Amino acid sequence: GACIGVLLIGVAVEGYLFTKVNIVLRLIAFASALCLIDSGLVTDMIGLAGAITVVGVQHFLFRKEQRAAVAAA
Repeated sequence: GACIGVLLIGVAVEGYLFTKVNIVLRLIAFASALCLIDSGLVTDMIGLAGAITVVGVQHFLFRKEQRAAVAAA
C-alpha cells in the first residue's frame, strides 16, 4: 500500500498521471496517499478506493482525448 501511496503523492505533486490532473483529483490523490501510507485496514481501504477513483477518472479522460485526436485527424 505504501508504494501506491508514494505514487499518488507524485501524482498530487506533479499534477499528471495519464493526462493533466485537476485540483480535485490532486486532493483526492494526496488524501488517498496519506491513507495508504498509514498502516491499518480501514485506512488502506479508503486509500485504495481513492486511488481507484483517480486512476479510473484519468483513464477515462485519456481515452476521451485519444478519441478526439483520432476524430480530428
